[in-house]
Amino acid sequence: MIWLALIGIFALFVLFASVRGPIYKRFGFKFCAICAAVSLTWIGFLIARLSGWQIDTLLLGILMGESITGIMYLFENIAKKEGKSNLLWLKVIIILLGTLTVYLFLTTGINLELISTIVISIVFAIVVYFSLKRKKGKKIPNKKYGKFKKEIKELEEKFEHCCD
Repeated sequence: MIWLALIGIFALFVLFASVRGPIYKRFGFKFCAICAAVSLTWIGFLIARLSGWQIDTLLLGILMGESITGIMYLFENIAKKEGKSNLLWLKVIIILLGTLTVYLFLTTGINLELISTIVISIVFAIVVYFSLKRKKGKKIPNKKYGKFKKEIKELEEKFEHCCD
């Protein structure tokens, strides 16, 4: 199963990387070739699983987790384009909600908890997106940290660049 996933991701990546430029020129739509390849792979495995095939849940979870990370970076890029620099909480919340969603889906299937988590995640993403657009370019004074402002700023900077 793992070899099918790896070969599928590679083949889809090559395909998406080769059509990405023409799609952008024609439709003005950008996408990440590796994110699309991984997502399409786990969606295919998920459809196969729901159709009764024996699909390794661990592999499915790993691929879905990779997509969660991709979503986190997508929101990070949107936030940076909007002029926001402190993205620690955004990253943490996306990882937590994404992990919870995948866990509930893989352990319980589609149910009220999963639907609620997905709805909450979507509402959160919309709120974050519009709050980033609304606050673009505004400097909000940060007085709540008082004398620890420098230490907290350094800690936020370390978390901000944890993956660099």
